[in-house]
Amino acid sequence: AGKVATGGRVDVNAALASVAPAPTPTPPVVPATPALTLRVGKTLAVRAGATRVAVPVTSERSGTAACAVTVALRMRVGSQGRWVALGTRRVTLPGSWRGRVSVPLTRTARNLLVRHSRVRTTVIAASQKGAAARESVRKQSTLVRR
Repeated sequence: AGKVATGGRVDVNAALASVAPAPTPTPPVVPATPALTLRVGKTLAVRAGATRVAVPVTSERSGTAACAVTVALRMRVGSQGRWVALGTRRVTLPGSWRGRVSVPLTRTARNLLVRHSRVRTTVIAASQKGAAARESVRKQSTLVRR
C-alpha cells in the first residue's frame, strides 16, 4: 500500500520494456600491427655484376607457424605505368623471423644496372595462404650499383 500508484500489481515486463537498454560499450579500436614488414631504406646496394640483391624482411607472427612469403622487385616504366619485373623470390619463413631474403635479379635488372648506377624500384612482400594473399606491404627504394 502506498508504493503502487494503481493500488494493484506491477507489470514488470511492461516496466522493463519502457526502459531504454544500457548502451553496449564498444571496444577501443587498436590499429593492427602488420606481421610482415620490409626494412628497406632509400637504397638497396647491388655490387657491379651481381645476380642477386639482399632485401631485409621481418615476419612477426605469433606462434611458430611457417608462412610462404613472396618478395618482388618491380619498376614502373612509360607514361602508362607498365610494371617491369626486376626479381622475385618465394621463401617460407618461420612465424617470427628477421633477416634478408636473397632475390635473384632478372636479365632486365642486370642490364639496367650495367647502363645506370641507380634504378628506382618498388619492393613488395606478400604473405600467402593457399591462393589468397594474406598480407602485402610495399616500399619505394632505389637499386644502387656499388
